[in-house]
Amino acid sequence: MRYSLIFIGIFLVVGCEKKDPAGKEADAIQSYSRKVMGNMKDELGFIPQTLMFIDLKAIRNSPLMAILKNNMTKFKSDSDCMSKIFETADTIELFSDNSGTAIVTGKNMNQPILAFYRGVDPKETETCIQKTYPIMAKGKLWAVSDNVLAMATGKFAEKIVPGKGKLGKGIIDSSMKRKSLMFLVEGDESLPIATGYIDLSNGLALDWKLKFNKELEAKSIESQFNRLSGALKLCPRRKDLVEKIKFIRRGDLIIINTKLSRYELRQLTGLMRL
Repeated sequence: MRYSLIFIGIFLVVGCEKKDPAGKEADAIQSYSRKVMGNMKDELGFIPQTLMFIDLKAIRNSPLMAILKNNMTKFKSDSDCMSKIFETADTIELFSDNSGTAIVTGKNMNQPILAFYRGVDPKETETCIQKTYPIMAKGKLWAVSDNVLAMATGKFAEKIVPGKGKLGKGIIDSSMKRKSLMFLVEGDESLPIATGYIDLSNGLALDWKLKFNKELEAKSIESQFNRLSGALKLCPRRKDLVEKIKFIRRGDLIIINTKLSRYELRQLTGLMRL
């Protein structure tokens, strides 16, 4: 399933440019994310393994959403009120002590999580989360300000005091310019490091670094990529887009760097409907 998601990401965002070497921005995000999480150690007593920043407002206002808005259903979550949060919140900042898989899939709400929902009605959001996730009875929810709600479960809830310290006040380092989605996930057994971004502000752009536990796994992904890209190149209308993908394997490390202009994005979404 993990590999399938990787390939979905690869073929939804394509392109590259020389002035932005593959892996450079992913490296910067990894360094920034480690700095942010490392700075949490004094308050938490441990360093989180996962960081994920989602700019929902930028995603909603992106060229991609403008193209797809007439052909897509509303975001579906575990409840109508959670769907509303995702449709109205400005940003969400997520941290975890374990692998980030549960954060993405929502399969394990017992996982230690720290989240800041920005651009929301704190009271309304708190009521919704408590109703949707009973596990929050053992966690903490508090209003950081009149438009920011914080949520902590597990080890995070044990250590953070609402309104106290930087985390209790919702203060997160913002020295790096945010993307539509930026992430660092560490500690997974088969994929020890995954870092990078997706940017939708002016089309589609992506820079990922994926470090596998074994070189054989990276080689397998490379082989699948080569077979799939070879097949897609047989279609003249897809060939130019596929050839813009920069896919590099270095031992157990895979780097994917792509960029797609607004025009190419519209072209790609047209091909996807064929």
